[in-house]
Amino acid sequence: MANGSVPLCAIAYIGTGIEAQSHEHREQIINGQRHKRFTLYDVFRLPSNGNERPAGFLNDGVLGDDVDNYHVRRIRYVAYEQYRPYMRGPRHPALFRTPEKLLLGETSGGYYDTSGLFTNHSVQIVVPWHALAQCGALQETGIARVLRKSQQISGIAEFPQTSQQFDLRYILAIINSRFIRRYIAANMHQGTRKGRIYPDIWKRFPIKIVPLEHQKKIALLVETVQDEYKSLANLSEIRNKSESVKITGLIDKLEELIEEIYTRT
Repeated sequence: MANGSVPLCAIAYIGTGIEAQSHEHREQIINGQRHKRFTLYDVFRLPSNGNERPAGFLNDGVLGDDVDNYHVRRIRYVAYEQYRPYMRGPRHPALFRTPEKLLLGETSGGYYDTSGLFTNHSVQIVVPWHALAQCGALQETGIARVLRKSQQISGIAEFPQTSQQFDLRYILAIINSRFIRRYIAANMHQGTRKGRIYPDIWKRFPIKIVPLEHQKKIALLVETVQDEYKSLANLSEIRNKSESVKITGLIDKLEELIEEIYTRT
């Protein structure tokens, strides 16, 4: 499977979102007892019935259970800057505000995001190295640490140039493929648990090198699937059924294309 491929970590930063609860050192002492300043759900808040954005919640985001194959179930309001100084595990904002990234759910597949969604640590984020280079974020301590480790794993030094050879939507089709997930379950037991595939597995996973024109064909199918999912919420129940059949057919086509690539050699 590794023939004619590069590890995913040579193409993209792979890590998890913010640890949004308050840091232990920032806890409040009340009547001699420690109390958290805030929890995950103070930072990531579901919209109210009035759907009015609360003050200080400047960003949108998702948790692990919000992410599914090619779609997100719900969007939350996020007060990242407000709580960041007290968080247990903040992340560099560039990881979320990059023009494109992948979001991988807890036990599901992933979603191609172009709207700058923030995530908590139950979501894995996949950000192209060239995008981080363009915004000058490669020297940030946490990102630089992942960069060095990824260079050790891959044996490749020039990541931005490598990442520009791959369409992120093509990579999403690989990650979401049932064929690929069956392969990982059968061959890469360490780093997986109850349907979960952890970052260390994805970092080493071989991404097949194919011409960008072929990647584009797959990328456009991915875009179509995500657009179809977005339209479902606005359709009647009868129409929903026909749209679901259409989505299934598109995903089956993606499955065929990815399996063909990975079984060719």
